[in-house]
Amino acid sequence: MTRGRRMNRSRRWLQQASVAALLAVAAVPADAGADARQGRLWGTNPLYGEQLARLTGHSARAAASPLSTPTDCPSYQALESALGTQLQARTTDFSLRLHFAFAFADVAGMIDQAQEAALAADDYLRFTYAGREVGWSGNDGDVTVTFRYAWLTTPEQEALVTAQVAGIVAEIITPGMGEEEREKVIHDWVIGHVTYETSEADDVLRYTAYGALTNGRAVCQGYSLLGQRLLSQAGVTVRIVPGLGNGQGHAWNLVRLCSRWYHLDLTWDDPIRSGPDDGLVRYDYYNRSDDELRRDHEWEAGAYPAAVDPYLPGVCAGETSLLSWETRGDTAFMVAADSGRQVLLVAGRSSDTYTRRVLDFSIQSLWPPLKPLVRQRLVVWFAEVDGDPAWETYAAGLGGFSLPLICVVDPANQGGWIDRLTGPSSEAALYARLQAALPQSPSAVASQGWARVKQELGSQMGVRRAAP
Repeated sequence: MTRGRRMNRSRRWLQQASVAALLAVAAVPADAGADARQGRLWGTNPLYGEQLARLTGHSARAAASPLSTPTDCPSYQALESALGTQLQARTTDFSLRLHFAFAFADVAGMIDQAQEAALAADDYLRFTYAGREVGWSGNDGDVTVTFRYAWLTTPEQEALVTAQVAGIVAEIITPGMGEEEREKVIHDWVIGHVTYETSEADDVLRYTAYGALTNGRAVCQGYSLLGQRLLSQAGVTVRIVPGLGNGQGHAWNLVRLCSRWYHLDLTWDDPIRSGPDDGLVRYDYYNRSDDELRRDHEWEAGAYPAAVDPYLPGVCAGETSLLSWETRGDTAFMVAADSGRQVLLVAGRSSDTYTRRVLDFSIQSLWPPLKPLVRQRLVVWFAEVDGDPAWETYAAGLGGFSLPLICVVDPANQGGWIDRLTGPSSEAALYARLQAALPQSPSAVASQGWARVKQELGSQMGVRRAAP
C-alpha cells in the first residue's frame, strides 16, 4: 500500500473539486394547518468518504433545534459572510435567520453555494471539515437555518497549531531568506520532525497538522496541512492538492516561488524510518513540474495553477547556472592551484542515487549556501569509481564504505586529505564539514547562514545514514 490516505477513494473524487456535502434533501410538510415548511440535508466531506465520518462521530441524523438567537442575514452576501465566520471559528452548532427575496426551494442551493465560497478560499479549512447536518424551517423569503458541523480538530487544538507554527517559523526562518530558502528550510524541518504513520489504528489526528505537531506522526494529509500552515506563516503562497499517488488516495502541496508554481510532496520525500534520526531528507518530489509529477501522481489539473517549468535552484535570485565539475584529477588540481582554491573530490557512480544527489542538488544548494561556498573556495572533481583509479588514494584505510566518498584536498599536498566522509549526508552536515575543513577567512557570501546551520545541527556533525 502506498503512503497516501488509508482509504479507498474512487477516481470520481478527482473530478469533484467542490466539497459541498453529499446531499440528501427532503422537503417535509409541517403538521396539518401549520404555515412553515421544513427541509434538511446532511453528508460528509467527499474528500474522505465514510471513514473520517466514523472517526469523528458524525452521522446523518436530524439537525438540532434552533439555537438561542439566530444570526440575522438580510441578504445572500450576509449569509455567505456569517457562514464563513462560523466555519473559520470551527463552530459545531449555530443558526442563521435568512430574510430576503428567495424561494423556499432555493435554500439548499444557497447554503451549498455559501459553504463552497468559504472552503474555496481556504484549503486548510476545506481539508479539516468532516461533515454537516443542516435543517431549516420557514417560507419563501424567511427561514431559520440550524447547522451542525463536524471537524477533524477542535478550536483549542487549532489554537495550539497556530501558536506552534508561529514559534517554529520564528525559530527557523531568518531575515534575508528568500522564498526558495524559506521553502527548503520548512521542507527539511517537517521531514526531520514528522514520521509517517504506518499503523492501522483509527486515529483521526493522523490526518491533521495538530497530530503531526503533537504526536510527530501523520499520513499524507497531516504532512500537507502542516506544510501549508508553515509555508503560509513564512510568506510562501501554497495550496493543498488532493489526488492519487500510485493509484491510491493522496495529498500534497503546490507552492508559488517568484511567480512560478511547483509541486511539493513532503510525504514522499520523507523515508519511512524507525526513529527521528534514521534516514536522509530526500528531494525526489521537491518542486516538481506537472510533467514530472504525472509519472506517479494524478489530480484534477484544471482546478489548480499549472506548474510548467522544471525547477532550477536559484530561480528566484536569477542564479540558475549549475556548478560544473572536472572529471580528471590532474586538471582539477591544476585549476585549484592556479585559482588559490582546494579540490572537492566526489568519488562515486553516476548511477548511484546519493552520488547524483551531491552533484545535482547538494553542491547547488543556496540554503545552506553550499553553492557560493563551493564556487568561491573549491574545484569539484568527480571520479567515476569504476573507471578512474586516481580516487583510490583517498580511500586508503577505509575498507568497505558507502558511496559517495567526499574529500577536501589541498593541491599542495595531493597525497593526503584535509577531511573526508562517506555515504549519504544532509546539506547542513556537508556544509558544516566543508566550513570546518577549509582554511579560515571565508568570504562573506560563503559565511552567510553559518550560525543558523550550526544551531540546526547542534552537536550532530556526523553523516546521517539512509534507512535500508
